[in-house]
Amino acid sequence: NGIRFKWSELSIAQRNDLRTSSAGTLGSVAVGRARLAYLRGDQSKEGTGKPFRVRASRMGDVWHSGPIYVGKPNIPWLARIKEGKPYSSYQRSQKGRAGMVYVGSNGGMLHGFDAATGVEKMAYLPAALFSTAISKGYHALTDPDYAHAPLYVDATPLLADARIEGEWRTLLVGGLGRGGRGVYALDVTDPDELALKSKANQTVLWEFTKDDDAHLGYTYSRPLVAYLNNGKWAAIFGNGINDSGSDATGGKAQLFIVYLDGPGADGVWNLDTDYHRITTSKGSTTERNGLFSPKVVDVDGNGTTDLLYAGDLYGNLWRFDLSGPNATDWQPPDNPLFSGSKTRPITSPPLITSPPTSVSALAGEGGRMIFFGTGRFLIDGDKTDINKQHYYGLLDRSTPAYSVGSSAHIEVTNLKLTNFVKQTFLSGAAAGGRLTDPDLVVSYSATSIPTSTNKFGWYIELPTSGERVIAGSIARTGHVLFNTIIPDRSACSSSGSGSEWHVRMQNGGSPLTPQFDFNGDGRIDAADGVVVDGRTVGYAARKLEGKGLLTAPSVIGNVRFAPSSGAKKTEDMNKTVLVGSDKESGRLSWGELSPREVTAPPAPAGTN
Repeated sequence: NGIRFKWSELSIAQRNDLRTSSAGTLGSVAVGRARLAYLRGDQSKEGTGKPFRVRASRMGDVWHSGPIYVGKPNIPWLARIKEGKPYSSYQRSQKGRAGMVYVGSNGGMLHGFDAATGVEKMAYLPAALFSTAISKGYHALTDPDYAHAPLYVDATPLLADARIEGEWRTLLVGGLGRGGRGVYALDVTDPDELALKSKANQTVLWEFTKDDDAHLGYTYSRPLVAYLNNGKWAAIFGNGINDSGSDATGGKAQLFIVYLDGPGADGVWNLDTDYHRITTSKGSTTERNGLFSPKVVDVDGNGTTDLLYAGDLYGNLWRFDLSGPNATDWQPPDNPLFSGSKTRPITSPPLITSPPTSVSALAGEGGRMIFFGTGRFLIDGDKTDINKQHYYGLLDRSTPAYSVGSSAHIEVTNLKLTNFVKQTFLSGAAAGGRLTDPDLVVSYSATSIPTSTNKFGWYIELPTSGERVIAGSIARTGHVLFNTIIPDRSACSSSGSGSEWHVRMQNGGSPLTPQFDFNGDGRIDAADGVVVDGRTVGYAARKLEGKGLLTAPSVIGNVRFAPSSGAKKTEDMNKTVLVGSDKESGRLSWGELSPREVTAPPAPAGTN
């Protein structure tokens, strides 16, 4: 249960954290109270001759947590859910809701700011981060020798609307990243209630930590919220890395499904009642694996999750079948969808789209394309990794076991590298540019059997030493866009460089025509491409120098944005002009205004 961050409301263990010195000894209650006041913003005890660390700002540094904007509810797919109160009624009731911005920090808190004024309305300190260990816990933040070594709320939360006890609510669900082994869920429906003293218990729905299940590692996996076929809502996430499970399933890549209504009246998280853990076959207590951020697919369009995809530290891509009406139907997969290499871990979320028509013409209708890259950048030692990394486009024609209207269950499994066609690089690119074969033939198999001759996709071997993919991709007009990073291997450096990639979904090739402003002159023309076999094709990638390490791309209108470690201000963010599109990505919604009353049949479900 949520409590106010006041001395009188803390548990004995939490008070002991605040009483603990940098040497690990337990100090007085007065010192503990002073530390609490410091964390709440009091600066009277920091400075020369005073006991606590001098801060450049009372807010801690933001490192791996991205800001999340919460305005009026607008998640279109929730309209597909027909049971209970319609989502549209919730949207109407909240249409005037004020905007908020939430971000995690390494000052120990998730912060919530009024989007219009910048005023902080709420700060949340996860209970999982209290500790009396040296260089851990909240007491470490006051240490004069604190060097930003312990991390705290170091992951980006997820915004979700969901039904809890029959009522629609707006939630933030997030992990701690490198900061710890825990996931939290907050109810942020009413921003005016966040600052009320009486509402702490309503704001904090629950925390799920390593103390509830030792198989939960550091929560690098970003949770998602899904409506399941058993009629329940859940937060779903991978177990991350460095779990401490010691039984037969310890160290394996595992999927957690945690129900949003939390533990029962006993306050204890009971396995297979309050949450489920689906264990894969890969990993051990001597060489621990871990599952990362998942993505889900609603195959039949009714709003429930049918299939789920996620990568692991061993380089495997897993498909979980959640189409059954009962949790007992959600059996562990026998094998990965794709069996990769431990030198090429999959730590970024996959991108899932419908196959382009050129692929369906070869393999038949149905299925989905899965795009994912390999590489890791989780701890300091990762930056010296020079193993060759890949980017894949995979066709999965599998159908859910309980798919409605499916004549036969199809299951593609255990694909190997030999089931993919390797892209080739062409000569003639300008400095900083990359060209891949736009005409590479990928003879997609119409069968689900992965023989050595059957092909299920393509892959690009990233060309630069140390180049890797650690963030998600996006789809746009038959192309897939992703960013790579190349860390600086110097011991004291936290920077590097990277490339923007823009390749064909069908084969990973360069676009058939220039798709982005390669030379930076503000327009897209023949100068942004290269002549290949008598025609001008576009670049597959452009290296960005001096921008630092890139995170996931985003597109607004016809501009691609690349946030990076080198962007100190918003205007420093790299912006690339893209070819205009008469189609928008994703599902579209619209309304019709008329000066008179008009009656008409409703639009078909799922209309774009």
